[in-house]
Amino acid sequence: MHSTVTITIVGFGHVGRTVALLLLQQNVGAKLHLNILDFEDTVRGSLLDFGQSLFLFDTGCELFINNQQLFKTSDIIIHCAGTSVPAGASRRVTRNANIEICRSIFSQTTFKADTKIIVVSNPVDAISHAVYYYSGLPAHQVFGVGTYIDSIRFRYFATKQAGANYQATSMLLGEHGEAIVYMSAYDNLSNLFPQHDAYTRLLETCMQETIRAAQEIKKTQGASYYAVAKCVGGIVFAIQHDTKKIIPLSVVLPSSLSVKWQLESEVYMSMPVKIGRRGVLQYPELQATAVEWDRLKKAAYQLRDLQL
Repeated sequence: MHSTVTITIVGFGHVGRTVALLLLQQNVGAKLHLNILDFEDTVRGSLLDFGQSLFLFDTGCELFINNQQLFKTSDIIIHCAGTSVPAGASRRVTRNANIEICRSIFSQTTFKADTKIIVVSNPVDAISHAVYYYSGLPAHQVFGVGTYIDSIRFRYFATKQAGANYQATSMLLGEHGEAIVYMSAYDNLSNLFPQHDAYTRLLETCMQETIRAAQEIKKTQGASYYAVAKCVGGIVFAIQHDTKKIIPLSVVLPSSLSVKWQLESEVYMSMPVKIGRRGVLQYPELQATAVEWDRLKKAAYQLRDLQL
Protein backbone atom coordinates (compact mmCIF):
# COMPACT_ATOMS: atom_id res chain seq x y z
CA MET A 1 0.00 0.00 0.00
CA HIS A 2 1.34 3.47 -0.87
CA SER A 3 2.37 5.78 1.97
CA THR A 4 0.30 8.59 0.45
CA VAL A 5 -3.11 8.38 -1.21
CA THR A 6 -4.43 11.21 -3.37
CA ILE A 7 -8.18 11.63 -3.56
CA THR A 8 -9.89 14.30 -5.65
CA ILE A 9 -13.49 15.27 -4.91
CA VAL A 10 -15.11 16.86 -7.96
CA GLY A 11 -17.88 19.19 -6.80
CA PHE A 12 -18.01 20.68 -3.31
CA GLY A 13 -21.74 20.85 -2.78
CA HIS A 14 -23.48 19.16 0.14
CA VAL A 15 -22.45 15.64 -0.92
CA GLY A 16 -18.86 16.60 -1.70
CA ARG A 17 -18.48 18.40 1.64
CA THR A 18 -19.94 15.49 3.57
CA VAL A 19 -17.67 13.02 1.78
CA ALA A 20 -14.64 15.22 2.50
CA LEU A 21 -15.46 15.43 6.20
CA LEU A 22 -16.01 11.68 6.39
CA LEU A 23 -12.65 10.98 4.73
CA LEU A 24 -10.92 13.00 7.44
CA GLN A 25 -12.49 10.69 10.04
CA GLN A 26 -11.82 7.48 8.13
CA ASN A 27 -8.68 5.41 8.01
CA VAL A 28 -7.67 5.42 4.34
CA GLY A 29 -4.55 3.43 5.15
CA ALA A 30 -2.10 6.18 4.18
CA LYS A 31 -1.41 9.88 4.48
CA LEU A 32 -4.18 11.68 2.65
CA HIS A 33 -3.68 14.32 -0.02
CA LEU A 34 -7.19 15.67 -0.54
CA ASN A 35 -7.80 17.74 -3.67
CA ILE A 36 -11.08 19.63 -4.08
CA LEU A 37 -12.01 20.47 -7.66
CA ASP A 38 -14.72 23.13 -7.82
CA PHE A 39 -14.33 26.50 -9.52
CA GLU A 40 -17.72 27.93 -8.50
CA ASP A 41 -17.44 31.18 -6.57
CA THR A 42 -20.27 30.03 -4.28
CA VAL A 43 -18.04 27.43 -2.57
CA ARG A 44 -15.24 29.80 -1.52
CA GLY A 45 -16.59 30.10 2.01
CA SER A 46 -17.06 26.35 2.33
CA LEU A 47 -13.50 25.71 1.18
CA LEU A 48 -12.14 28.21 3.69
CA ASP A 49 -14.24 26.73 6.49
CA PHE A 50 -13.20 23.19 5.60
CA GLY A 51 -9.52 24.13 5.38
CA GLN A 52 -9.64 25.65 8.85
CA SER A 53 -11.27 22.51 10.24
CA LEU A 54 -8.18 20.46 9.33
CA PHE A 55 -6.47 21.77 12.46
CA LEU A 56 -9.02 19.87 14.54
CA PHE A 57 -8.20 16.51 12.90
CA ASP A 58 -5.06 14.61 13.80
CA THR A 59 -4.80 12.99 10.38
CA GLY A 60 -1.93 14.75 8.66
CA CYS A 61 -4.23 15.43 5.71
CA GLU A 62 -2.89 17.96 3.23
CA LEU A 63 -5.55 19.96 1.40
CA PHE A 64 -5.27 21.17 -2.19
CA ILE A 65 -7.75 23.32 -4.11
CA ASN A 66 -8.27 22.93 -7.87
CA ASN A 67 -4.91 21.26 -8.42
CA GLN A 68 -5.12 19.92 -11.96
CA GLN A 69 -1.93 17.88 -11.71
CA LEU A 70 -3.23 16.06 -8.64
CA PHE A 71 -6.53 15.52 -10.45
CA LYS A 72 -4.67 13.73 -13.26
CA THR A 73 -2.61 11.62 -10.86
CA SER A 74 -5.30 10.85 -8.26
CA ASP A 75 -5.58 7.35 -6.86
CA ILE A 76 -9.32 7.87 -6.43
CA ILE A 77 -11.67 10.50 -7.89
CA ILE A 78 -15.11 10.99 -6.38
CA HIS A 79 -17.41 12.68 -8.90
CA CYS A 80 -20.13 14.67 -7.11
CA ALA A 81 -20.55 17.57 -9.54
CA GLY A 82 -23.86 18.04 -11.28
CA THR A 83 -27.24 19.69 -11.45
CA SER A 84 -29.49 18.75 -8.55
CA VAL A 85 -32.66 16.76 -9.22
CA PRO A 86 -35.72 18.95 -8.52
CA ALA A 87 -38.06 17.80 -5.75
CA GLY A 88 -40.67 15.41 -7.11
CA ALA A 89 -38.83 14.84 -10.38
CA SER A 90 -37.15 11.75 -11.78
CA ARG A 91 -33.37 11.54 -11.50
CA ARG A 92 -33.38 11.18 -15.28
CA VAL A 93 -34.30 14.83 -15.86
CA THR A 94 -30.74 15.98 -15.14
CA ARG A 95 -29.20 13.54 -17.61
CA ASN A 96 -28.22 15.89 -20.44
CA ALA A 97 -26.87 18.68 -18.22
CA ASN A 98 -24.83 16.31 -16.08
CA ILE A 99 -23.44 14.39 -19.05
CA GLU A 100 -22.24 17.71 -20.46
CA ILE A 101 -20.55 18.45 -17.12
CA CYS A 102 -18.82 15.05 -17.40
CA ARG A 103 -17.60 15.86 -20.86
CA SER A 104 -16.16 19.20 -19.77
CA ILE A 105 -14.36 17.68 -16.78
CA PHE A 106 -13.10 14.32 -18.02
CA SER A 107 -12.67 14.47 -21.81
CA GLN A 108 -9.53 16.65 -21.89
CA THR A 109 -7.53 14.82 -19.21
CA THR A 110 -5.26 11.80 -19.33
CA PHE A 111 -5.41 10.01 -16.00
CA LYS A 112 -2.97 7.79 -14.18
CA ALA A 113 -3.38 4.23 -15.42
CA ASP A 114 -4.73 2.85 -12.13
CA THR A 115 -7.02 5.75 -11.14
CA LYS A 116 -10.41 4.66 -9.81
CA ILE A 117 -13.47 6.91 -10.21
CA ILE A 118 -16.51 6.68 -7.94
CA VAL A 119 -19.57 8.39 -9.42
CA VAL A 120 -22.23 9.92 -7.17
CA SER A 121 -23.96 12.38 -9.54
CA ASN A 122 -27.42 11.49 -10.87
CA PRO A 123 -28.74 9.79 -12.86
CA VAL A 124 -25.86 7.72 -11.55
CA ASP A 125 -26.04 4.88 -14.08
CA ALA A 126 -25.97 7.19 -17.10
CA ILE A 127 -23.33 9.45 -15.53
CA SER A 128 -21.14 6.45 -14.64
CA HIS A 129 -21.23 5.42 -18.30
CA ALA A 130 -20.43 8.99 -19.39
CA VAL A 131 -17.45 9.23 -17.02
CA TYR A 132 -16.20 5.87 -18.29
CA TYR A 133 -16.60 7.04 -21.89
CA TYR A 134 -14.91 10.43 -21.46
CA SER A 135 -12.19 9.43 -19.00
CA GLY A 136 -10.77 6.68 -21.19
CA LEU A 137 -10.19 4.48 -18.15
CA PRO A 138 -11.08 0.76 -18.14
CA ALA A 139 -14.63 -0.06 -17.07
CA HIS A 140 -13.49 -1.94 -13.96
CA GLN A 141 -12.01 1.32 -12.63
CA VAL A 142 -15.15 3.46 -13.10
CA PHE A 143 -18.26 2.68 -11.07
CA GLY A 144 -21.16 4.48 -9.47
CA VAL A 145 -22.73 4.32 -6.02
CA GLY A 146 -25.80 2.93 -7.80
CA THR A 147 -28.19 0.87 -5.70
CA TYR A 148 -25.79 0.61 -2.76
CA ILE A 149 -27.72 3.50 -1.19
CA ASP A 150 -31.09 1.92 -2.13
CA SER A 151 -30.05 -1.35 -0.52
CA ILE A 152 -29.10 0.49 2.68
CA ARG A 153 -32.45 2.29 2.68
CA PHE A 154 -34.33 -0.97 2.16
CA ARG A 155 -32.43 -2.55 5.05
CA TYR A 156 -33.36 0.40 7.25
CA PHE A 157 -37.08 0.01 6.53
CA ALA A 158 -36.97 -3.81 6.66
CA THR A 159 -35.32 -3.67 10.08
CA LYS A 160 -38.12 -1.44 11.35
CA GLN A 161 -40.72 -3.87 10.01
CA ALA A 162 -39.08 -7.24 10.71
CA GLY A 163 -37.16 -6.58 13.90
CA ALA A 164 -33.91 -7.96 15.29
CA ASN A 165 -34.10 -11.36 13.55
CA TYR A 166 -33.78 -9.76 10.12
CA GLN A 167 -30.41 -10.23 8.43
CA ALA A 168 -29.57 -6.78 7.09
CA THR A 169 -28.15 -8.14 3.85
CA SER A 170 -30.94 -7.27 1.40
CA MET A 171 -29.77 -6.26 -2.04
CA LEU A 172 -31.50 -4.10 -4.64
CA LEU A 173 -30.12 -4.05 -8.17
CA GLY A 174 -30.98 -2.56 -11.56
CA GLU A 175 -31.40 1.20 -11.80
CA HIS A 176 -30.88 3.66 -8.99
CA GLY A 177 -34.30 5.06 -9.75
CA GLU A 178 -37.41 3.88 -11.50
CA ALA A 179 -36.29 0.40 -12.56
CA ILE A 180 -35.00 -0.89 -9.23
CA VAL A 181 -35.22 -4.63 -8.52
CA TYR A 182 -35.45 -6.40 -5.15
CA MET A 183 -33.42 -9.63 -5.09
CA SER A 184 -35.05 -12.24 -2.88
CA ALA A 185 -32.03 -14.55 -2.47
CA TYR A 186 -29.94 -12.14 -0.42
CA ASP A 187 -31.81 -11.95 2.88
CA ASN A 188 -33.98 -14.03 5.22
CA LEU A 189 -37.26 -12.13 4.95
CA SER A 190 -39.09 -15.01 3.28
CA ASN A 191 -38.15 -17.24 6.24
CA LEU A 192 -39.29 -14.66 8.78
CA PHE A 193 -42.61 -14.25 6.98
CA PRO A 194 -43.46 -17.72 5.58
CA GLN A 195 -47.06 -16.69 4.82
CA HIS A 196 -47.00 -15.39 1.27
CA ASP A 197 -49.43 -12.52 1.85
CA ALA A 198 -47.48 -11.20 4.83
CA TYR A 199 -44.19 -11.47 2.93
CA THR A 200 -45.65 -9.70 -0.11
CA ARG A 201 -47.06 -6.87 2.02
CA LEU A 202 -43.73 -6.44 3.77
CA LEU A 203 -41.84 -6.22 0.50
CA GLU A 204 -44.31 -3.76 -0.99
CA THR A 205 -44.11 -1.56 2.09
CA CYS A 206 -40.33 -1.57 2.23
CA MET A 207 -39.95 -0.98 -1.51
CA GLN A 208 -42.42 1.91 -1.48
CA GLU A 209 -40.62 3.48 1.47
CA THR A 210 -37.26 2.98 -0.23
CA ILE A 211 -38.41 4.59 -3.47
CA ARG A 212 -40.04 7.49 -1.61
CA ALA A 213 -37.07 8.08 0.69
CA ALA A 214 -35.18 10.42 -1.63
CA GLN A 215 -38.26 12.59 -2.21
CA GLU A 216 -39.02 12.75 1.51
CA ILE A 217 -35.46 13.87 2.19
CA LYS A 218 -35.59 16.51 -0.54
CA LYS A 219 -38.68 18.13 0.93
CA THR A 220 -36.63 19.69 3.71
CA GLN A 221 -32.97 18.96 2.94
CA GLY A 222 -32.77 19.43 -0.83
CA ALA A 223 -30.81 16.21 -1.48
CA SER A 224 -29.51 13.05 0.15
CA TYR A 225 -25.95 13.32 1.38
CA TYR A 226 -25.26 11.65 4.73
CA ALA A 227 -26.05 8.05 3.76
CA VAL A 228 -24.61 8.34 0.26
CA ALA A 229 -21.42 9.87 1.66
CA LYS A 230 -21.09 6.90 4.00
CA CYS A 231 -21.55 4.57 1.03
CA VAL A 232 -18.72 6.40 -0.75
CA GLY A 233 -16.58 6.01 2.35
CA GLY A 234 -17.26 2.28 2.35
CA ILE A 235 -16.20 2.00 -1.30
CA VAL A 236 -13.00 3.98 -0.64
CA PHE A 237 -12.21 1.70 2.31
CA ALA A 238 -12.78 -1.41 0.19
CA ILE A 239 -10.39 -0.08 -2.46
CA GLN A 240 -7.66 1.09 -0.10
CA HIS A 241 -7.71 -1.98 2.11
CA ASP A 242 -8.37 -4.43 -0.73
CA THR A 243 -11.24 -5.99 1.23
CA LYS A 244 -12.84 -7.70 -1.78
CA LYS A 245 -16.21 -6.83 -0.27
CA ILE A 246 -19.29 -7.54 -2.39
CA ILE A 247 -21.25 -4.32 -2.95
CA PRO A 248 -24.13 -3.50 -5.34
CA LEU A 249 -22.66 -0.80 -7.59
CA SER A 250 -23.39 0.74 -10.97
CA VAL A 251 -20.95 -1.07 -13.27
CA VAL A 252 -20.74 -2.08 -16.89
CA LEU A 253 -22.74 -5.26 -17.35
CA PRO A 254 -20.64 -8.38 -17.94
CA SER A 255 -20.42 -9.32 -21.59
CA SER A 256 -22.24 -12.60 -20.95
CA LEU A 257 -25.40 -10.71 -19.95
CA SER A 258 -25.05 -8.12 -22.72
CA VAL A 259 -24.90 -10.92 -25.28
CA LYS A 260 -27.69 -12.92 -23.66
CA TRP A 261 -29.97 -9.88 -23.56
CA GLN A 262 -28.86 -8.66 -27.03
CA LEU A 263 -28.14 -5.17 -25.74
CA GLU A 264 -25.70 -4.39 -28.58
CA SER A 265 -23.89 -1.80 -26.44
CA GLU A 266 -22.24 -1.46 -23.04
CA VAL A 267 -24.70 -0.64 -20.27
CA TYR A 268 -24.06 0.54 -16.75
CA MET A 269 -26.44 -0.62 -14.04
CA SER A 270 -26.17 -1.97 -10.52
CA MET A 271 -24.89 -5.49 -10.02
CA PRO A 272 -23.20 -7.14 -7.02
CA VAL A 273 -19.43 -6.87 -7.53
CA LYS A 274 -16.34 -7.65 -5.51
CA ILE A 275 -14.31 -4.46 -4.87
CA GLY A 276 -10.61 -4.18 -4.10
CA ARG A 277 -7.44 -2.26 -4.87
CA ARG A 278 -7.79 -2.68 -8.64
CA GLY A 279 -11.46 -1.65 -8.63
CA VAL A 280 -14.05 -4.19 -9.73
CA LEU A 281 -12.35 -7.55 -9.23
CA GLN A 282 -15.16 -9.98 -9.93
CA TYR A 283 -18.85 -10.36 -10.76
CA PRO A 284 -20.06 -13.07 -8.37
CA GLU A 285 -22.67 -15.39 -9.82
CA LEU A 286 -26.05 -13.70 -9.51
CA GLN A 287 -28.87 -15.50 -7.74
CA ALA A 288 -32.24 -14.47 -9.19
CA THR A 289 -35.70 -15.85 -9.85
CA ALA A 290 -37.17 -15.87 -13.35
CA VAL A 291 -39.23 -12.77 -12.50
CA GLU A 292 -36.18 -10.95 -11.15
CA TRP A 293 -34.14 -11.83 -14.25
CA ASP A 294 -36.93 -10.39 -16.39
CA ARG A 295 -37.01 -7.16 -14.35
CA LEU A 296 -33.24 -6.80 -14.56
CA LYS A 297 -33.38 -7.24 -18.32
CA LYS A 298 -36.06 -4.53 -18.60
CA ALA A 299 -33.93 -2.23 -16.43
CA ALA A 300 -30.94 -2.82 -18.69
CA TYR A 301 -32.95 -1.85 -21.78
CA GLN A 302 -34.26 1.30 -20.12
CA LEU A 303 -30.77 2.33 -19.02
CA ARG A 304 -29.30 1.58 -22.43
CA ASP A 305 -31.59 4.22 -23.88
CA LEU A 306 -30.39 6.80 -21.30
CA GLN A 307 -26.68 6.32 -21.93
CA LEU A 308 -24.38 7.74 -24.56
